[in-house]
Amino acid sequence: MRKTYKTIYVDMDDTIADFMGVENAVARFREEPDFFYNLKPLLENLNAIKQVLENPNFRVFILTASPSERCDNDKRLWLAKYLPNLPKKNIICCRIGENKGDYMKYRGALLDDYGKNIKQWQETTKCPAYKVEYDGAIEKILREMGAWFYDYIRNKTIL
Repeated sequence: MRKTYKTIYVDMDDTIADFMGVENAVARFREEPDFFYNLKPLLENLNAIKQVLENPNFRVFILTASPSERCDNDKRLWLAKYLPNLPKKNIICCRIGENKGDYMKYRGALLDDYGKNIKQWQETTKCPAYKVEYDGAIEKILREMGAWFYDYIRNKTIL
Protein backbone atom coordinates (compact mmCIF):
# COMPACT_ATOMS: atom_id res chain seq x y z
CA MET A 1 0.00 0.00 0.00
CA ARG A 2 1.32 3.42 -0.97
CA LYS A 3 2.00 5.87 1.88
CA THR A 4 0.00 9.09 1.86
CA TYR A 5 1.65 12.25 3.13
CA LYS A 6 0.38 15.70 3.92
CA THR A 7 2.77 18.10 2.22
CA ILE A 8 3.60 21.58 3.45
CA TYR A 9 5.73 24.17 1.67
CA VAL A 10 7.11 26.82 4.02
CA ASP A 11 8.60 30.16 3.03
CA MET A 12 11.70 31.22 4.94
CA ASP A 13 11.95 35.02 5.13
CA ASP A 14 9.52 36.50 7.67
CA THR A 15 7.90 33.10 8.06
CA ILE A 16 10.56 31.21 10.04
CA ALA A 17 13.44 33.75 9.81
CA ASP A 18 13.17 37.37 10.91
CA PHE A 19 13.99 39.30 7.71
CA MET A 20 12.19 42.58 8.39
CA GLY A 21 13.54 42.70 11.93
CA VAL A 22 16.94 43.56 10.44
CA GLU A 23 17.66 47.27 10.07
CA ASN A 24 17.62 48.31 6.39
CA ALA A 25 17.05 44.69 5.34
CA VAL A 26 15.69 45.52 1.89
CA ALA A 27 18.71 47.68 1.09
CA ARG A 28 21.21 45.11 2.41
CA PHE A 29 20.11 41.58 1.54
CA ARG A 30 21.25 41.40 -2.11
CA GLU A 31 24.91 42.30 -1.52
CA GLU A 32 25.80 41.75 2.13
CA PRO A 33 27.72 38.51 2.69
CA ASP A 34 26.06 36.09 5.14
CA PHE A 35 22.97 38.30 5.39
CA PHE A 36 20.52 35.40 5.35
CA TYR A 37 22.73 33.15 7.47
CA ASN A 38 22.73 35.79 10.22
CA LEU A 39 18.95 36.19 10.40
CA LYS A 40 17.39 35.41 13.77
CA PRO A 41 14.76 32.67 13.83
CA LEU A 42 11.09 33.34 14.51
CA LEU A 43 11.17 30.79 17.31
CA GLU A 44 7.50 29.90 17.66
CA ASN A 45 7.09 29.35 13.94
CA LEU A 46 10.39 27.49 13.70
CA ASN A 47 9.43 25.21 16.58
CA ALA A 48 6.11 24.39 14.92
CA ILE A 49 7.96 23.35 11.75
CA LYS A 50 10.36 21.23 13.82
CA GLN A 51 7.33 19.42 15.20
CA VAL A 52 5.95 18.83 11.71
CA LEU A 53 9.31 17.37 10.66
CA GLU A 54 8.98 14.80 13.47
CA ASN A 55 5.62 13.59 12.17
CA PRO A 56 6.07 10.72 9.69
CA ASN A 57 2.75 11.60 8.01
CA PHE A 58 4.03 14.98 6.85
CA ARG A 59 6.46 15.99 4.15
CA VAL A 60 7.97 19.48 4.63
CA PHE A 61 9.65 21.58 1.96
CA ILE A 62 11.22 25.00 2.44
CA LEU A 63 10.36 27.03 -0.65
CA THR A 64 12.22 30.31 -0.54
CA ALA A 65 12.98 33.07 -3.03
CA SER A 66 16.36 34.75 -3.25
CA PRO A 67 18.26 37.02 -5.64
CA SER A 68 21.32 34.82 -6.27
CA GLU A 69 23.09 31.50 -5.78
CA ARG A 70 25.22 33.11 -3.04
CA CYS A 71 22.05 33.97 -1.15
CA ASP A 72 20.73 30.44 -1.81
CA ASN A 73 23.84 29.10 -0.07
CA ASP A 74 23.35 31.45 2.91
CA LYS A 75 19.79 30.21 3.25
CA ARG A 76 20.83 26.56 3.04
CA LEU A 77 23.41 27.14 5.79
CA TRP A 78 20.76 28.86 7.95
CA LEU A 79 18.40 25.93 7.43
CA ALA A 80 21.13 23.41 8.29
CA LYS A 81 21.72 25.31 11.53
CA TYR A 82 18.08 25.70 12.61
CA LEU A 83 16.36 22.74 10.90
CA PRO A 84 19.08 20.06 10.84
CA ASN A 85 16.49 17.28 10.32
CA LEU A 86 15.19 18.82 7.09
CA PRO A 87 16.45 16.75 4.16
CA LYS A 88 18.60 18.85 1.82
CA LYS A 89 16.50 17.67 -1.12
CA ASN A 90 13.53 19.41 0.54
CA ILE A 91 15.06 22.86 0.18
CA ILE A 92 13.81 24.62 -2.93
CA CYS A 93 15.26 28.00 -3.91
CA CYS A 94 13.65 30.07 -6.63
CA ARG A 95 14.38 33.58 -7.80
CA ILE A 96 12.58 36.64 -6.46
CA GLY A 97 9.49 37.32 -8.56
CA GLU A 98 9.05 33.73 -9.76
CA ASN A 99 5.77 31.94 -9.09
CA LYS A 100 6.36 29.51 -6.23
CA GLY A 101 3.52 27.36 -7.56
CA ASP A 102 5.77 26.41 -10.47
CA TYR A 103 8.09 24.68 -7.97
CA MET A 104 5.51 22.41 -6.32
CA LYS A 105 6.71 18.78 -6.37
CA TYR A 106 3.68 17.24 -4.62
CA ARG A 107 0.23 18.68 -4.01
CA GLY A 108 0.30 20.57 -0.73
CA ALA A 109 -0.28 23.75 1.23
CA LEU A 110 1.94 26.85 1.22
CA LEU A 111 2.72 28.84 4.38
CA ASP A 112 4.03 32.28 3.37
CA ASP A 113 4.01 35.88 4.58
CA TYR A 114 3.65 37.50 1.15
CA GLY A 115 0.13 37.98 -0.23
CA LYS A 116 1.23 37.80 -3.87
CA ASN A 117 2.75 34.35 -3.28
CA ILE A 118 -0.45 33.19 -1.57
CA LYS A 119 -2.60 34.31 -4.49
CA GLN A 120 -0.31 32.86 -7.16
CA TRP A 121 -0.08 29.53 -5.29
CA GLN A 122 -3.84 29.20 -5.06
CA GLU A 123 -4.36 30.15 -8.71
CA THR A 124 -1.54 27.99 -10.12
CA THR A 125 -1.82 24.86 -7.96
CA LYS A 126 -5.46 24.94 -6.82
CA CYS A 127 -4.06 24.04 -3.39
CA PRO A 128 -4.49 25.92 -0.10
CA ALA A 129 -2.14 28.68 1.00
CA TYR A 130 -2.02 30.35 4.39
CA LYS A 131 -0.70 33.81 5.24
CA VAL A 132 1.81 33.84 8.10
CA GLU A 133 1.54 37.29 9.65
CA TYR A 134 3.37 36.92 12.98
CA ASP A 135 5.58 34.62 15.02
CA GLY A 136 3.25 31.97 16.42
CA ALA A 137 0.92 32.02 13.40
CA ILE A 138 2.09 28.66 12.06
CA GLU A 139 0.77 26.85 15.13
CA LYS A 140 -2.63 28.49 14.57
CA ILE A 141 -2.58 27.51 10.89
CA LEU A 142 -1.73 23.91 11.78
CA ARG A 143 -4.69 23.93 14.16
CA GLU A 144 -6.91 24.99 11.26
CA MET A 145 -5.43 22.23 9.08
CA GLY A 146 -6.46 19.56 11.57
CA ALA A 147 -7.14 19.38 15.29
CA TRP A 148 -5.43 15.97 15.62
CA PHE A 149 -2.20 17.45 14.34
CA TYR A 150 -2.45 20.49 16.57
CA ASP A 151 -2.85 18.20 19.59
CA TYR A 152 0.20 16.24 18.45
CA ILE A 153 2.47 19.29 18.34
CA ARG A 154 1.11 20.84 21.57
CA ASN A 155 2.23 17.76 23.50
CA LYS A 156 5.83 18.14 22.29
CA THR A 157 8.52 20.58 23.37
CA ILE A 158 11.46 21.72 21.23
CA LEU A 159 14.21 24.27 22.02
